[in-house]
Amino acid sequence: MIADRARPDFALSINTLEIPRRAHPPKLDAKWALAEAAQCILRETFAQFQFNLNAFALSADPEVLHQARVGWRRFKSVLRLFKLFPGMKTAPPWQALQALLVCMGDMRDLDVALHDTLPPLEAAYSGANAERKQKWRAMTLALTQANSIQRQALQAAFENPETVTAIALTSRWIEALTVANTGGTVKGRTHTRLRNWARRRLDRLNRELHRALQQTDTPAHEHQVRILAKRLRYSIELFRPLLAKQCWSNWYPEAMHLQSNLGAGRDLMQARLLIDRLDVDPGISAFLLKKIRGLNRDHHRLATLV
Repeated sequence: MIADRARPDFALSINTLEIPRRAHPPKLDAKWALAEAAQCILRETFAQFQFNLNAFALSADPEVLHQARVGWRRFKSVLRLFKLFPGMKTAPPWQALQALLVCMGDMRDLDVALHDTLPPLEAAYSGANAERKQKWRAMTLALTQANSIQRQALQAAFENPETVTAIALTSRWIEALTVANTGGTVKGRTHTRLRNWARRRLDRLNRELHRALQQTDTPAHEHQVRILAKRLRYSIELFRPLLAKQCWSNWYPEAMHLQSNLGAGRDLMQARLLIDRLDVDPGISAFLLKKIRGLNRDHHRLATLV
C-alpha cells in the first residue's frame, strides 16, 4: 500500500503489481452489525484503489489506472450508502486527494480517447484520402504526447506527501471502525438489520435513478443518470448475497445498459474536447461533432429503455 513502502517491493518481487486488481466483493454475513459490514466493504474497495495506484508507477497498462478509479468510485458509493452510520462522522478529510483524483480523471480521458474511442473511427474519417490519414496520425501523436505529460503529473501527485498521508489516515480510519462502533451486535437483531438495511438503501437508489430518467434532455441530466446507474451497479455487486432476486435480475441489467450507452456518448464528447485543445485539424473535431449529435438523438429516448 502507499503508506507501507515495504509491500510494493515484495509484490514486485513476485511480479504482481503490474496486474490490474479488479473488484472482489467481500462475502457478507447477514448476522453482521453495520459497523462490521461497513468496515469489510470499505476495506475491499479502498484496497482496490490503493493497489492499482501502486501498480501505476510500474505499469503502462491503461487498465491499471482504470481499476484505481473504479476502486475509488466504489469506495465513494459505499460512503454514500453508509452516510447515516455514526462511524462516518469520524472519516478523515479527503481534500488532499483532490489533485490526485483530478489528474487520474484527466489521464483516463486521454487513455480512453487514444485506445478506445478514436481508433475505430479512423477509417470512417480518413477513408482512402492520404491527406486525412496524415491529419489523423498527427492528431494521434499529439494525444500521445499529452498522455505522456499527464502521466508525469499524475505520478507527481501520487508521490506528494499530503497524498500519502491522506491515504494512510483513511486506511487507519477503516480499521478503527469496528473498535469505535461496537454496539448493536446482538445476532437476532443484526440478521434483520443488515439485510433489510441493504434492501432499503438499494430500493431508494433505484427509485432515484428512475426519477432522473424522466429528465434526460441535457448533457448534465444524462451525466447524472450515468452516475446513478454506476452507484446502483456497484451497490448491487457488493450486497448481492443479501438482496432479493429482483435486484440482480432486473435492476442490475438496467443499470449496466444505461451506464454503457451513456458512457459511449460521454467518451466521444471528451475525446472532442481533448483534441480541441491541441493544434490539430479542425475537420476532425467537426467529424466527431456529427457523431455526438447522432448519439444524442438516441439518448433522448432513454426513458423508454427501462
